[in-house]
Amino acid sequence: MIFLEQDWKKVDEENRTFETCVNKANERFDRGEYEEAQLYLNNATRALTELNRMMLSKEQHDQKWFVTKQIESQQHADKLFCELRSRYE
Repeated sequence: MIFLEQDWKKVDEENRTFETCVNKANERFDRGEYEEAQLYLNNATRALTELNRMMLSKEQHDQKWFVTKQIESQQHADKLFCELRSRYE
């Protein structure tokens, strides 16, 4: 999964915004309405920026989760090692 579950509604909205704006920008461009096309492309860029932010948020979340699991595993291994060592002392 590329995005956090809590972001899926916003992801869907931003995807639709992006697609709509790109399509409308193409229509305006084909008609020579360049300023209007630029406005739509600016909004499409904003939607992409937001999608990227949410994707990075998920990556950071996953990295933190992975580090936490590594620490927990190391702590568990240390505890087992201490228990084994104490048995043979």
